[in-house]
Amino acid sequence: MLKGHSKLKTVDHGDFTVTVVPALSDNFMYLIKPINSKRAFAIDPVDHKRIAHEVIGLGTSLESILCTHHHADHDGGNIPLKRLYPQLDVFGIDERIHGLTNQLKEQPVQDLKVCGLDVKVLHTPCHTTGHSTYIVNSSSGVSAVFVGDTLFNAGCGRLFEGTPEMLLNTVEHILSSVADEDKMYFAHEYSASNIRFALSVDSENEELKKRQKEVSDLREISEYIYFLCIFNAQ
Repeated sequence: MLKGHSKLKTVDHGDFTVTVVPALSDNFMYLIKPINSKRAFAIDPVDHKRIAHEVIGLGTSLESILCTHHHADHDGGNIPLKRLYPQLDVFGIDERIHGLTNQLKEQPVQDLKVCGLDVKVLHTPCHTTGHSTYIVNSSSGVSAVFVGDTLFNAGCGRLFEGTPEMLLNTVEHILSSVADEDKMYFAHEYSASNIRFALSVDSENEELKKRQKEVSDLREISEYIYFLCIFNAQ
């Protein structure tokens, strides 16, 4: 069994499953497989060997990659995977994404059909100008929202190419596009360090202290931590 910083996890979304695959020191890659299908697609599969291993384990063929942005810890597996799967489509907004075959438009919202599933693409610039968020819709379960390096538990991605105003607009764009019950998946496990920083700024915040204990307990057993934000919290 291949090991990583977190446990491998498969989540049922009704129309499809999401397999959470750890990579590098703190990255997450994702495999999305429609129910009763032999096809799958990946989100930011930086470790091509690990993703290929999991694809084989699922008994599927990798059909497409959806890449959130052009940084090497996200698109580094695209070209090696194209060698393994020559017909592989690589989608993304930013032309700098390695191995890109299908450049998406730089517009607020657009729709894709990937492996028979409806995917909504949001342009979410701030970490990079060409960053995208992918919402995989489910008619029989909750949708899956892949935010890349835009949002994390108790934090956000560094503004390498964006501004605070762009970040605010992007967060509002994402939150207005998802339902409260949707599951949000991020690209790095920064939960503990982000909460430590937040407590250094707001040391008396009881909700943060509660979340810190939850995160500590989950990380002790290398468990994947879902996005902790409750959108409709008062």
